[in-house]
Amino acid sequence: MGRTVADILVIADDLTGAAEAAAALVGPNGGHAVPVHLLREGDDALEFDHSRPVVIDTNSRNARADHLSTLLAPAATLVKDCAVVIKKIDSLLRGDIAAEVELLRPSGRRAVIAPALPSAGRVMRDGQMFIAGVPLVETAAWVFEQETAPRRLSKSFSTQEVTSLGLDIVRSGETTLKKAITTSPNDIIVCDAETDDDLHRIAAAALHSGELSPLLVGSSALVTAVARCLDSIPPQAESAELRRTNVAFVVGTAEPSAHRQLAVLEMRGCVTLRLDPTALLDDRLGVEQRGPMTKVLSAPLSAIAIDPLIRVDRDRRAHLATALGRVLEQAIQPDTVFTLTGGQTSRAILDVWRTRTFNVHRMVSADAAWGLTDAGISVITRPGSFGDDDGFLRILTEIEDQGKG
Repeated sequence: MGRTVADILVIADDLTGAAEAAAALVGPNGGHAVPVHLLREGDDALEFDHSRPVVIDTNSRNARADHLSTLLAPAATLVKDCAVVIKKIDSLLRGDIAAEVELLRPSGRRAVIAPALPSAGRVMRDGQMFIAGVPLVETAAWVFEQETAPRRLSKSFSTQEVTSLGLDIVRSGETTLKKAITTSPNDIIVCDAETDDDLHRIAAAALHSGELSPLLVGSSALVTAVARCLDSIPPQAESAELRRTNVAFVVGTAEPSAHRQLAVLEMRGCVTLRLDPTALLDDRLGVEQRGPMTKVLSAPLSAIAIDPLIRVDRDRRAHLATALGRVLEQAIQPDTVFTLTGGQTSRAILDVWRTRTFNVHRMVSADAAWGLTDAGISVITRPGSFGDDDGFLRILTEIEDQGKG
């Protein structure tokens, strides 16, 4: 094909997903940073360095349906001229995936959708997403969502006919799979996948299905699979000081798994400040919390967390992360690695910090991305739904190991 990893354009609907994709494109051995561009409403033409892959966070997962076309317009203009385009979606199928695919899919270009994330036990079988062997609709993964999880992703495309390709086709060989993609009577194709090898088969067949490959839609595992199919790009000499003296975990999510991980850190001596979310939203944490927060963040290992026991109305949750970012801004320590948990939390905080580009340098603990903001703040992002009870501890261990190096 003659294509390289530099030809990839990734469009993600939230920041942690975008950072995951960027880390996948950096590759296991590093060598070059991949910038994540934080798209904002009102942005016009987007200019990029075409010597490396492009990753865009549209921050659109929770956007209203009638607002999506405006929000995605700058990214959509780029799709027409790019040979390899990946729409990064949530492996739990949150967000208006069907609407975003239709808005980003140029006329006549197929969409090949494979949302599986095998490393997290999220697989697509018979057109359904399974989480650790349990159908998505029977799990609590959507407990904080207003809607119910889709039983079949194909049913989300109410205005389009969808072709579903089962594992028998996916594993039948590249020629058969490529033919199934190119001869499908429908432009939307949803693929089963249970392993990273399945995703590699799908990526290879799609990339070889014509001069202009289909819009590929999936998780960070699909991004990795696509990168495996393309030529690598030469390493670039870059000096990025990721190591810092202190480590601060910022937990803005109410996900129980995140707070279990925080409890493990606390057993290791983590100094934690839990904030009342209602006081945050009512702007009652300003001056009186800056002193305690600065003191907490001066500890070698600290955490700032939203108290999960205090309930917040669903329609106010979107403003909670912004309020948290404002309070944190007053206490930024230049020698601290900030680990931000949850896409909404991460994006809101970086917006408050006036970040336009997050340069990802490496993957941490298989599910987090470590890099520098354009202001030089060392940041790790990770989805709120990821990680077992030792998840934060593994991130901390890698940071400490990096410091020893």
